[in-house]
Amino acid sequence: MNFIKQFFLHPIEVGSLIPSSKTLSKSIVNLPNLKIKKCVVELGTGNGVVTQEIIKNLSTNTFFFGVEINENFVKETKENCPGTKIYHGSAKDLKNYLHENDFEYSDCIISELPWGAFSNNLQDELLEAIYNSLEQKGDFITISFAQSVLFAPSKRFYKLIESKFDTVKKTPIIWKNFPPAFIYHCIK
Repeated sequence: MNFIKQFFLHPIEVGSLIPSSKTLSKSIVNLPNLKIKKCVVELGTGNGVVTQEIIKNLSTNTFFFGVEINENFVKETKENCPGTKIYHGSAKDLKNYLHENDFEYSDCIISELPWGAFSNNLQDELLEAIYNSLEQKGDFITISFAQSVLFAPSKRFYKLIESKFDTVKKTPIIWKNFPPAFIYHCIK
């Protein structure tokens, strides 16, 4: 119920009425080989559903942290993923969070940010922060809802990632999610 409430209170921060499904969460973490990553970052942890899947798939040598702008979701993620480092802040400050943990770059950034809800300027700022925080050949994984491809902000976002990343792959639609979604797997 808190997810629905947060969606209506903060529609720009929360991209969906309900959390990601187990199927979508598993699909997200199955794209990169998390076991070999040194530093994995999650942007937009929501209530921690995807965070839990990420943690299950990490090596004990992998450093992980999440960033969430919604204070209620920060608390929920911390409750659902005890001992996990979750920052209450913006993905714009990703480089600062990496430096705070003695990393220059992440080799995998997983995002559930609602790109289709963002202004052009915010899309540009966030994607620039992500790109500059990702090491060469690093993975950037992000979701999009199937219906969003009809709208200008999502079309623009796709053009942005295509222009920035060496490789952009799109998964088939994952129907076992509400709303149905797909995943972009981008490699720098």
